[in-house]
Amino acid sequence: MCGQGVKFFTLGGGSMFLLVVLLAILLVYITERAIFLHSGNVKPQQFIDGITALLGNNRYREAMTICEETPGFVPTIVKIALFCNKENREATDYAVKNFVLSVVPTLERRLRSIALVGKIAPAIGCIGASVVFFKFMANSSDASYLQSESLFALIKNILTIIPFSLFIGILANVGYSFLYGRVRTLMYNMEWSYVEIANYLARIYEK
Repeated sequence: MCGQGVKFFTLGGGSMFLLVVLLAILLVYITERAIFLHSGNVKPQQFIDGITALLGNNRYREAMTICEETPGFVPTIVKIALFCNKENREATDYAVKNFVLSVVPTLERRLRSIALVGKIAPAIGCIGASVVFFKFMANSSDASYLQSESLFALIKNILTIIPFSLFIGILANVGYSFLYGRVRTLMYNMEWSYVEIANYLARIYEK
């Protein structure tokens, strides 16, 4: 068992070991990002409705407390809007814009690394399969005559490396698409929430 495991990891001149490491890193990155983006997400419609209901009853402090105690980017946007509500709209827009620009790198963290894994994993698989093939040819005493056992081992090794690398590439691309969609959703929720709360506050001060 131990010998087979060592042989598996050294397959393709160490390419399989590199692919396993990439798979482990990929799973950690996707899991961490999915948890982070989920924890930073709230339902904007329900949250805004709750805040505007409190503001309509002149419970400003309670609304601010809820924004401070609720984790996520939408509550922070609403808190900034409430805190700057006595300023002009341009000052509030500037504060919100700065906040959004500051959190974009946090939202998109590791997405490029995930995309990079999706691009290089198939290439590493092809390189590993080529190494297996060239080693086989170099060890063959007569290239015109191939033993069935050696040929079967060659095909088995190549069909182990290439599908495994393609699986990693597919997983990386699916993970990237999912996480990128979550980031876009969060950005839209922040923008929508700010517009809604800003318009509500504007209507209040117009009265």
